[in-house]
Amino acid sequence: METILLQPNGYCSGVKRAIDLALKEANKQSKPLIMLSPLIHNETALAKLAKENIQLAQGDPIDIILDAPRGSRILFSAHGHPFSYDELCLLKGHKSYDSTCPFVYENMQKAATWEGAICYIGEISHEECKAFLANVPEALCYELPEKKWNPLKLKGKNQPVGILCQTTLGNKEIEEAIEDIRSFFPDATVLGMNCPSTRARQENIERLSDVDALIVLGSTTSSNSKRLAKIGKEKGLPTFLALGLEEVKSLDLSSFKRIALASGASTEAETIQEVFTYLKSL
Repeated sequence: METILLQPNGYCSGVKRAIDLALKEANKQSKPLIMLSPLIHNETALAKLAKENIQLAQGDPIDIILDAPRGSRILFSAHGHPFSYDELCLLKGHKSYDSTCPFVYENMQKAATWEGAICYIGEISHEECKAFLANVPEALCYELPEKKWNPLKLKGKNQPVGILCQTTLGNKEIEEAIEDIRSFFPDATVLGMNCPSTRARQENIERLSDVDALIVLGSTTSSNSKRLAKIGKEKGLPTFLALGLEEVKSLDLSSFKRIALASGASTEAETIQEVFTYLKSL
């Protein structure tokens, strides 16, 4: 089967940075690294981390920090975290490791230096959105997918409005949200979009032609992976979201001659190569 491997694929720079940090620190001590929440959204990658002295804790992050034995090692997610967790770790005598994606952190820095109101476009249930709103509590959230927000909270403040967004969102939904916000605040300034890797992966699927189907390698828990699959479906392509080789093998691909293969930002290169080799063998 002819298989077109879309670029970029594999880990984005933020995910690679988080994985590299975790693996570098994992075995420096006998104490495990404790993840308060999944470092990234990919079950295969998390299973491999679990074999490297990196444990995913269950429960409320604050309770985990408070209940952990003094001197524990706490690993913060690539999606960001409330800065109050750093202070709590210090108070409890823990060592903390921050794997926050630079693009996520940059959003918080932009909000801190913006002299005006902030409207943040994000999924209220996503860790990145939760972290941003915890660290920038004065921000107004434009909630997706419901497009729920209250512009009256920004009106009458006589200050410029800045727009930031979750880095894993879709190009189209960001553009629509910005248009909606600017219908109330025409001079609103866009301070940041989704990250370059997310945007490039989506644009490459949007430009696809002359293929019979699309396979996106990624987790159903991954915001950016699900959006890649959504774009494929919106183009009218038979589209499949699969975690790895075993799920791909279970698909009936017999009617397709030319398939595009894409990946979310948390899918490792090994998984992509396995699936690519398998598809080419069909």
